Amino acid sequence: LEFARENSNIILEFKTKSKNISHLLKTDIPDNVFVSWSLNPQIFIDHEEHGTASLDQRLSCAKSLSDKGVLVGFHFHPIVYYEGYEDDYKNIVNKVMSIFEPNQIAMISMGTLTFIKPAINKLRSEGLKSKVLQIPMVDAVGKSSYTKEIKAEIFSNVYNEFRAWHDDLFFYLCMEESSIWESVFGDFYKSNVDFETALLRFHQHIVRYRHKYRLKGNDIFSFFKSLFYFICYLFYFSKCLMKSVGFI
Repeated sequence: LEFARENSNIILEFKTKSKNISHLLKTDIPDNVFVSWSLNPQIFIDHEEHGTASLDQRLSCAKSLSDKGVLVGFHFHPIVYYEGYEDDYKNIVNKVMSIFEPNQIAMISMGTLTFIKPAINKLRSEGLKSKVLQIPMVDAVGKSSYTKEIKAEIFSNVYNEFRAWHDDLFFYLCMEESSIWESVFGDFYKSNVDFETALLRFHQHIVRYRHKYRLKGNDIFSFFKSLFYFICYLFYFSKCLMKSVGFI
């Protein structure tokens, strides 16, 4: 955090599946830092993300930090392709959109299961309880993943559920080819520099917006405290005025 504080030209992301945010709640978080969670259906968390926070716990933690004024982010990664996945991910999107406003979110990314051969070999050798290697995959630029057609379908389904936020948020795909970007978003970044520049500009924009329009917790308390005293004074003044003219 100190490094981010001293280098305002960078963006620092804490990416997690944990519910342990106690330190962050007690600490002053610089504007160029945000905290993000990966989101998946609870059935996937139960079977594949052992020892991590539940979906509701992740969203609750994000809400707690957001209420403190910290930007949060969400990674729909890995999106898993199975019968009925559309409804499960739609439910997650609906939860996110019902809990948060776009100006509370730094970015939303989408990605899917992509393995390099050493990772596959390690999963097999360690005998971890997992079904991810049963998923039919093909070669994807030297890695194993879903076909381009399946990727375009699952990313488009999730992205389209966010259609009301398309103009208000920064969406991106994680480690995907430009052809898939174009299929989902209708465009793609020509280079990593272009992508990083766009993300930085969006982040700076949303920080300026929040500084301009938001009231922090202490400001809200002070506002309502002043409003209460004003109403009390107005009531007292009105009572005195009415008494002086003989109404009471």
